[in-house]
Amino acid sequence: MTPPNDSGALHCPYTQCGKRFEKPIVLTDTTKILRETYYACPHCHSKLDMSVDETSGDVISIEATSNPVDMAPANCKHYFGYLKFLDENAEIPDECAVCPKVMHCFVKKSTH
Repeated sequence: MTPPNDSGALHCPYTQCGKRFEKPIVLTDTTKILRETYYACPHCHSKLDMSVDETSGDVISIEATSNPVDMAPANCKHYFGYLKFLDENAEIPDECAVCPKVMHCFVKKSTH
């Protein structure tokens, strides 16, 4: 569980990120038949489970989800985070263009 600190800043619960932020962003995954909208870290875009005080609207805690998005799909020909390190003039591989985790791969910090 990651509670806010005294200054009101939160921090990402994922060890690969761990960056501080003031408020999470809201992302919508349109790759699923039923779109999924969720809170995410503004730095790594990983999904967050948040507990919010219903009366004040303040964030009580932030936790990593039980299903983090830090692994490449099973049929990936590259490592997760590959797209982040492509030259800006390079073409995106076809298999990456149709991958459901393409946006996460663009922002993922690789451990390689």
